Amino acid sequence: MTQKIYHTLFDQVASLPFRKIIWIVPVAFTFHEIEEWNIMPWWLEHFSNGTVISDLALRTWLVFITLIGFLWTGIACLLPTVRATGLMVFPFFLMIPFSNSLQHVYWQFTFEGYAPGFLSCAILNIPSVLLVSWHAARNRLISPILLGTFFVLAILYLVATILGGEKEPLFFHEILTFSAWLADYLFRVT
Repeated sequence: MTQKIYHTLFDQVASLPFRKIIWIVPVAFTFHEIEEWNIMPWWLEHFSNGTVISDLALRTWLVFITLIGFLWTGIACLLPTVRATGLMVFPFFLMIPFSNSLQHVYWQFTFEGYAPGFLSCAILNIPSVLLVSWHAARNRLISPILLGTFFVLAILYLVATILGGEKEPLFFHEILTFSAWLADYLFRVT
């Protein structure tokens, strides 16, 4: 009985249009970015070389990357084929929300106490990306080899984070520096 319920549920999810189901990823990612709204004190406490930026700069980045997620997904939905949509969304989905979620899970279990962003990663980001990936693979919208390659790259980014220990992960300095520039450009804060 239980197996039949799961089978029916998975069949129903698999029958949803791909261009509709993919919207759960940017929505989940939005909740993650909201959860990170006050991450800077935690960041500076846990990373010996943490880049210092203002709360305005951090929040500018969080809003910016959230909007990019929706814009990227929207443009992908305008492409002529569903396969092309999948080819466009998966690099973003796996290299931004998914890889960052893996980092947050690692930080939660490595550093003592709550790591901001962990809850939305564990409850929303990781499951939404896995569901959309499963949907695409089951419906043969993207090559399993290509999808697997994106997953491997996301895991390699986690490995780099683990090897970095208590140092700010690579690329975050550039993100935070860009955030400070963007906030200054938009709001003329300096």
